[in-house]
Amino acid sequence: MEKEEHLRVKGVETFTDDMVKTLANEKGSTIKKIIHQEEEKEVRKKNLSPESLKNRTFMIIGFILIIMALIAMASAALLGEKTAVVPLETPFAPAVFTDKNSFNEIKDLTAKEILSLIAAQVSGTDVKQNGVTGIFLLRNGQPLQFPDFVSLIKGHFPSDGFSAVKDFMLGAYNGQSGRDLFLLLKTASFSDIFNPLRAWERKMFSDLSGMFGKDLTAENKYLQTKDFTDGVVQNKNARILYDASGGIALLYMFADENSIIITDSIQTAEEIMSRLSSGKVAK
Repeated sequence: MEKEEHLRVKGVETFTDDMVKTLANEKGSTIKKIIHQEEEKEVRKKNLSPESLKNRTFMIIGFILIIMALIAMASAALLGEKTAVVPLETPFAPAVFTDKNSFNEIKDLTAKEILSLIAAQVSGTDVKQNGVTGIFLLRNGQPLQFPDFVSLIKGHFPSDGFSAVKDFMLGAYNGQSGRDLFLLLKTASFSDIFNPLRAWERKMFSDLSGMFGKDLTAENKYLQTKDFTDGVVQNKNARILYDASGGIALLYMFADENSIIITDSIQTAEEIMSRLSSGKVAK
């Protein structure tokens, strides 16, 4: 009996010990899990915290980018008040076919300097024989219009005739006898431009002589008051100013209903008229 009782007690003790061990193991495992979870929470908090190095770096970079964006916006606003919108430049389209073009900024030049510049462009052109160079005058990068051209050279073309001139161009022709300047005026009709040109005759030579390389001197001063006479060039009506020796000091001719050529050379007038009639398009 005692032996049986001992076995029962021992069995109970063994079972109790096993349960204690099991509970202890489970409790230990649970505690470990809780500790591990808490550690993970701390790591996440630390990573999300503004105090972490990584997040501080991101915050600093973000702050710098915001400041830069604000500065850029403020600068754009300030510059927008002072900077005018620059329109896109329209392509240059010479009225006749040209073999070469020359562009010249004349914003700060005097009338005499502008005339001298044109004369230098003519004498210095390196265009091929029988070739034409278009000479474009620019102010702030934009093509100069005829009224502004007349104003800048202090010319005397009648202001009530400006509306008749739709476009104009300057050019140099390298002919057999040398290099010559020409002006080409484009008009709506012959009747619109006829009277303004006749009125301009009284001052045309004095206005344009400088660009033709004929500065006014005591020898040619008489040309300022000498009358133009009627003439014909290639069966076209022309008005010609002859010098004392019978040479041509200046002429203008009606090449067609909408084109007037001003030059001091018959050969140049004929070449430009030929290019007008050929219908060639400028390069």
